[in-house]
Amino acid sequence: MKILLLEDTLSLNKAITQILDINGHEVLSFTDGQEAMNNITSHIDLYLLDITVPNINGLELLTMIKNYNQYSKVIIMSADTSINTLSLAYKNGCIDFLKKPFDVKELQLKISRFAIVQNELLSSIKFRDSINSLTLKEKKLLELLVNNRNEIVSMEEIEEFVYAEITMTTDAARSLVKRLRSKLIDPDCIKTMPYQGYMYIDL
Repeated sequence: MKILLLEDTLSLNKAITQILDINGHEVLSFTDGQEAMNNITSHIDLYLLDITVPNINGLELLTMIKNYNQYSKVIIMSADTSINTLSLAYKNGCIDFLKKPFDVKELQLKISRFAIVQNELLSSIKFRDSINSLTLKEKKLLELLVNNRNEIVSMEEIEEFVYAEITMTTDAARSLVKRLRSKLIDPDCIKTMPYQGYMYIDL
């Protein structure tokens, strides 16, 4: 996974980066909230944010990330576990909260659990070749559809999640869906909802 880490304690930042790197993750590491904000992209799989950092704190950055892409996954790390802070973090969309100080292995377990959940969502889908045959955009589209199975995913949502930094044309979306369907054993699981978007259904 591609992970963005925001932690201003250099020793902890280095320890987290090293263990994530050892486990095969690509890590973008920052100690400053402004620098982290400048590197928000649609290609980040997971954000790890300390709250108390220079310039832009972790909770402010969480809001910015969610405004940029509502489907982004964020874990907050903080010694402040007051009801107000926890409520604000979860209200603004974090998926987990890690109390500091913590053992780096605890963070590793949370990330592994997150990865397992993501893989399980796709494990029931049968591919003509394998999931590794999907392009990044195809995989992100499939993830979006499966995460919202039996619900209509609008063209606007596809543009936000898959094409976050590029304007998506209708033809581009249709072409992407067509390519994804061609790689599935059951292409009919992706239904076209005229004038609305697409829906993933269990067959």
